[in-house]
Amino acid sequence: MNENYFNNAVNIAKGICMRKIDKGDIVVDATMGNGNDTVFLAELAGNSGKVYAFDVQEKAVKNTEEKINEKGFSKRVELINDGHENMDKYISGKVSLVMFNLG
Repeated sequence: MNENYFNNAVNIAKGICMRKIDKGDIVVDATMGNGNDTVFLAELAGNSGKVYAFDVQEKAVKNTEEKINEKGFSKRVELINDGHENMDKYISGKVSLVMFNLG
């Protein structure tokens, strides 16, 4: 890994995700925003994994849906127009990682 990889908080978080998430894992993007982290998590979880992405803003869900469809990840990602405080209503099973990117 590049020695400059851990030069900011985003790269540190991504490094942790890459070490923690295995193909087939269930992961959560608690603050989907524009979908960049959702796509990143979907790549790491792979075809057999599942990403649950939450946002209260409908525009965020629509923006993320476009990115997910472009990548062909629609079967491995569930976009939820609700707050992450309600994730227990949508997710069952062991979650490997929950990402909060508030930046």
